[in-house]
Amino acid sequence: MDLDKEIAKEWQAMANFCSLVNLAAEARGRIPWELFLHTMTSVMYRLIHMRFDVGSTNEAIGLCLLTLASHVFLQWKIVRTTYAHLRVSYRSCLEYVELSGCAPPNLYS
Repeated sequence: MDLDKEIAKEWQAMANFCSLVNLAAEARGRIPWELFLHTMTSVMYRLIHMRFDVGSTNEAIGLCLLTLASHVFLQWKIVRTTYAHLRVSYRSCLEYVELSGCAPPNLYS
């Protein structure tokens, strides 16, 4: 599977951010608000503007990351919004994409 370099970069950014959040939670601390906002805007903006072939693995991974990012960044205690269009797009994409069963090695680098 040939994964787009930009998708791999966003995957790594989300992985790093989630690791920081987990470390902060274990230490009963918080991550800085500016880090939260910076990561949210940089990751989500890039993901929203990426375009891939319909039904491609890159599209599926991009939609997956966007779904994860929207859950991580946009679900506030006082505001619970569902993103039905995103869920429908992701499910539709998964109907057509043929995943190999294992993630490309560059997601783990």
